[in-house]
Amino acid sequence: MSTGLVTPHFYTASDHSGWAGAPPEARANLTSLAQVLEVARARGGVPLRVTSGYRSRAYNAAVGGSSTSQHLTGSAADFVPVGVSLAEWANRVAPSLDPASFGQLILYPWTQGHAHLSLPNRASGRRGELLVEVGRNDYAAWTPGRPFPAWGSAGNIVQSEREGAAQVDLLLFMLIAAIVIAAI
Repeated sequence: MSTGLVTPHFYTASDHSGWAGAPPEARANLTSLAQVLEVARARGGVPLRVTSGYRSRAYNAAVGGSSTSQHLTGSAADFVPVGVSLAEWANRVAPSLDPASFGQLILYPWTQGHAHLSLPNRASGRRGELLVEVGRNDYAAWTPGRPFPAWGSAGNIVQSEREGAAQVDLLLFMLIAAIVIAAI
């Protein structure tokens, strides 16, 4: 298996990552995304276990991803903070993230306990959105320091790029599609 460091804690694992098959633009996006993840890792004080990154169209369809998912361009990653709850991690990190540095931070506390972080979306102008999944394909705005909205709660519902996503997305086939966390 060939690996290469992208940032101090995120690297490619070309046997299952999708990195080897990713087009050059997606690789450039993965590199930028790894830099944002590195900041989130440092501010959260714990490693991040990436579960999804770059996805081919076929793989994205197989996991129920949106046809407009930023995973298709290597501009989004799903991950789990290691050793702390999602709420604790999010409250450490979200207040200190520069809204211009990311598109969305979506928290999934009620289903998979993971987070989704994307680069700013130039096409939609999406920047700095903090969201929590509150129902299947329903998302509410979230403010750090406040409790997560309850599952099934109505309110500030926002359409996400994961609108058609199946809730089973914990696979090893990506790298950031396995940008994998290096040992501390």
